[in-house]
Amino acid sequence: MTLFISLTETCQKIASTSSRLEKMRILNDFLRKLSREEIKPAINLILGRIAGKGEIKTGISSGIILSALKKVLGDNFKFRDKCKESADLGEYVECLLKSFKPVKQQVFLETTYSLKGIYEVLRKAFLLKGKKSKEKKEEIVASLLTNLTPSESKYLVNIILGDLRIGLEEGTVEQALAKLLNLNIETVKRANMLLGDISETVYLGLTDKKSLLTAKIQLFKPIKPMLAETAENLKEIFDEMHGPVSLEPKLDGARVQIHHSKGKTKIFTRRLSEVTNSLPEIITLTKQEFTSADYIVEGEVVAVSRKGEILPFNYLMRRFRRTKEITEISEKIKLKLFLFDILYYQGKQLIDAPYEQRREKLVGEFGRENVVPALLTKNDKKAEEFFLNCVKEGHEGVMAKNPKSIYEPGKRGKNWLKLKKTLTLDLVIVGAQWGYGRRRKWLSDYFLAVWNESKTDLLIVGKTFKGLTDQEFEWITKKLLEKKLREKGYVVWVKPEIVVETAFNEIQKSKLYPSGYVLRFARIKNIRFDKELKEADTIKEVKKIFETQKKRNLEKIWRSFSA
Repeated sequence: MTLFISLTETCQKIASTSSRLEKMRILNDFLRKLSREEIKPAINLILGRIAGKGEIKTGISSGIILSALKKVLGDNFKFRDKCKESADLGEYVECLLKSFKPVKQQVFLETTYSLKGIYEVLRKAFLLKGKKSKEKKEEIVASLLTNLTPSESKYLVNIILGDLRIGLEEGTVEQALAKLLNLNIETVKRANMLLGDISETVYLGLTDKKSLLTAKIQLFKPIKPMLAETAENLKEIFDEMHGPVSLEPKLDGARVQIHHSKGKTKIFTRRLSEVTNSLPEIITLTKQEFTSADYIVEGEVVAVSRKGEILPFNYLMRRFRRTKEITEISEKIKLKLFLFDILYYQGKQLIDAPYEQRREKLVGEFGRENVVPALLTKNDKKAEEFFLNCVKEGHEGVMAKNPKSIYEPGKRGKNWLKLKKTLTLDLVIVGAQWGYGRRRKWLSDYFLAVWNESKTDLLIVGKTFKGLTDQEFEWITKKLLEKKLREKGYVVWVKPEIVVETAFNEIQKSKLYPSGYVLRFARIKNIRFDKELKEADTIKEVKKIFETQKKRNLEKIWRSFSA
């Protein structure tokens, strides 16, 4: 039996080195010691993924943790100023538990403090629902903090919050496993993309290497979606794809992956979360109009008005966030599905077939009326006309796909490119200021950040209060306060989690922020509930847009001199 302290000591060793090779060696030494039933819990704990499959939420906020800590410390909690609050809540909890002896607590849970036992306790907390779930979660955390060492408690807290800060990402785990099994890294990456769960990938690698090597798509196990890079113009698209391009409208909706077999249908988001109960019309559509075969297809769900006009993204998100009273809300917000890819059909995996063949199969089996329209062309004038028509119809722009490209799960590359009518970036809210005047009761001026190129740190590129409704200000204020790390003056710094699609006029160089850049006239276009933190853009995209606009400005100046 592996104790939880063994995992926390491993985390400490991984955090203490900046060498990726050394991190991999430490992880592999730890993995070799685990029993079969400890492998998945260990990987999920060490990556802060209590729910598995990329989900990092336990439903336990920093507020619940501090309330539990207050129970543990009793009157000593009044003297918590002894420890400096920081962005790392785990370190703060560790300091308090070292400084003050816990008050004797009732043990709420009968559990050995093994790695597997802690994982099962946290899973139990994750599954708690209902009116008294908050109190029960406080009791669970209080029990754990009472019985664990301060160092174990530090890592427990950061595991709960999904923010271990040890410099270990999923990609490093893939590399470590490849080295341990003496496999090509691409083989491990492909298996992980198809399985959609890194803990399952590691488990198979350590217990059944052959199954890992022959991993295939499985019905009702969602796989990570293929992603697109951003193009600046149609010329870039044609230059990258070297031939005819398949252009589709870029719909202002939510991407879904639909699995169907033997009359059963499940729908997953791009984050691999199941949303079947929120989309009853789509379930009805699959039963009444689609083939009864076994399949996995991808599509875009959009909200539509009673006249059939496509509505903005925020209308759609009202549906995705609701599972109760769905019949009532579905009468107000109608949905339409546009399919755009097929990954599996009647036992056959299709991801290695070229896109043009997959599309032909999709149209043939599901009907052209259910598939997003497309234009295959190598003519730049026809492409421009198609783009302008898409914008006129209210779409965001176009998606361009290489007809010869295979489907690469989880990979962002240039075989798929998106071209939008306005400049936008997916940014992360890292802090906010209290508003003034009409907005004084809300956190309404948001500090927005992108990832650095290695996706280890977030860099602020500006702030804005524009683009949101009063209802959105109210909702986002509540969410940010739940994620509060510290507050200084009028500024609240928060755990980065909320991704927002942000439009802007241009990017300028600036010494105001460490990123070196600032967005001019930034405004929030959408709150992207469907996107994970790691899906936010990087400083690489910011630099690319800056260099492109600089080139355009130089060309404009040159033309003015030449006139």
